[in-house]
Amino acid sequence: MELSEYTVVINGYEATLQLTEEDARKRGLTKSNMVKPTSAVSKSRTTANKSRTAQNKGD
Repeated sequence: MELSEYTVVINGYEATLQLTEEDARKRGLTKSNMVKPTSAVSKSRTTANKSRTAQNKGD
């Protein structure tokens, strides 16, 4: 029993559902509704350097 992710619109909002092929067929979903795979690389941000320097130490 393998689950696949499908993108659907529910009450005007886009939602992602995990369904088996049988359940998707019952709901009228096709491969065009399947979520496109994206790269697994996370988009991490570099945090700001918060270390104190001579300029921001204050007196």
